[in-house]
Amino acid sequence: MKAWVVIPTLDARELLLETLRSLEEQTAAVAVIVVDNASTDGTVAAVAERHPGVRVLRNERNLGFGAAINRAALELEGDVLVLVNNDVVCAPDFVERLLEPFARPEIGMVAGVLLQTAAPGRIDSAGIELDTTLRSWDYLWNEPVAALQAANDPVGPCGGAAAYRLPVFKELGGFDETLFAYWEDVDLALRFRQAGWSCALARGARAVHEHGQTLGAGSPAARRLEAFGRGY
Repeated sequence: MKAWVVIPTLDARELLLETLRSLEEQTAAVAVIVVDNASTDGTVAAVAERHPGVRVLRNERNLGFGAAINRAALELEGDVLVLVNNDVVCAPDFVERLLEPFARPEIGMVAGVLLQTAAPGRIDSAGIELDTTLRSWDYLWNEPVAALQAANDPVGPCGGAAAYRLPVFKELGGFDETLFAYWEDVDLALRFRQAGWSCALARGARAVHEHGQTLGAGSPAARRLEAFGRGY
């Protein structure tokens, strides 16, 4: 199974380098692309020096989260698109575990598990959930890791630790680029579901998250905003 990891970034050089280091240690073979949204902190040069096997696409301006990912992903060929934030450190088997649910033909999306930096025994996000008004929040936020055992599958993955069937992602046109930051993962999950695909929770695919350092993949505070769901 050919998997691509795409990481959007903006002025988070040192955090990104830690993310890339963790991806070099993966048990599954992955190809990594960094999409730089016009960083001014030397990100591009640092990645080229320390991780020469990583492909870097540099934007002349900040395109936002979804558009940055689309720039890379819509041109790729392969089986699975993996998204991680530029502020996560992935366990060595993160990608391997994230890919396992795709053995089920009905699965189009897989949610990884983000753990809190200050309290790694607690969950930061295990995907996204919605209420009947389409207000969204991070699934299992602040719950102990033990809660994963009995957890149901979420509506969709959080964009900070996600996997999608790449051909379906492309067929659906990727992320809605009119959503500059926040909600793009919610919108995409709903479109995947409308097309007949389900989401699985990969309980063993874990990464520690320095929350709020990446523009786009939501935070608990941002998820409490209701405007998106009310007007969807």
